[in-house]
Amino acid sequence: MLGMDTTSGDTSHDPSDTPIVHVQTIPHVPMTEAQIQAVHIGVLTPLRQPISLAAYDPAWPRLFERAAARAGHTR
Repeated sequence: MLGMDTTSGDTSHDPSDTPIVHVQTIPHVPMTEAQIQAVHIGVLTPLRQPISLAAYDPAWPRLFERAAARAGHTR
């Protein structure tokens, strides 16, 4: 019957009972130079050095914790 719980403690879920929800996505619109300047403190200076990419290092979490402790931040 409609509106009655007939699961009797059954925690399984029938996907056909799930309502279909349509999510509308809003396309990304880049900020203008004026908008970027308005939300930053100080003068923006372009990055003029190369950006280095590195493979993940398992020591990074430990190094982060050490740096955070030195800066006075604790979790």
